[in-house]
Amino acid sequence: MAVARSLAAAGPPVRDRRLAGLLAAAVAGRVAWAYGSVLAAVLAHERAHLSGRHHIVLTLAVALQRAFPAVGFFGIAARQIAYLVEIAADDAAVRQAPRLTVASALLAVATAGVPVGALGAGGSAAAQRIQRLINPPPQPSRAGQAVTYAALTATAAPAVAALAGAFAIITRCLLAHF
Repeated sequence: MAVARSLAAAGPPVRDRRLAGLLAAAVAGRVAWAYGSVLAAVLAHERAHLSGRHHIVLTLAVALQRAFPAVGFFGIAARQIAYLVEIAADDAAVRQAPRLTVASALLAVATAGVPVGALGAGGSAAAQRIQRLINPPPQPSRAGQAVTYAALTATAAPAVAALAGAFAIITRCLLAHF
């Protein structure tokens, strides 16, 4: 309510106390609505991290990076995984709130001072995420999706067949041995 009074006071002076009270209440409602929608977007983003168990994926990526510091791939992978889980959480938040609300929530969090250990909340990654929220990538066409799925199936089928054959051989060997 203090913010509402300050905002109402910034407007033209109102002599009627009832009108001033209504103005303050209207401003308070608008401020609460605006902050409420941003808060809802932040909470949807954080819920997506929890339900997606992103902390487990990130812990594994960082563990591999620390276990094998000489292997540059693990460092790059850890950074990319951190970025991708943030994108996934942003996309989940967009299903709950408008894109621009999620972008403004991210901007508010990024500019509020990022605590140590906060994932993806600041820096150039936050700027890239805000840009992505404002200008989303085009959705792939049905034909493009079909081609992608066909290519993945064609690539995966021989690998699955080889694994199935290896499993059958191992099973026969174990059965013959016991």
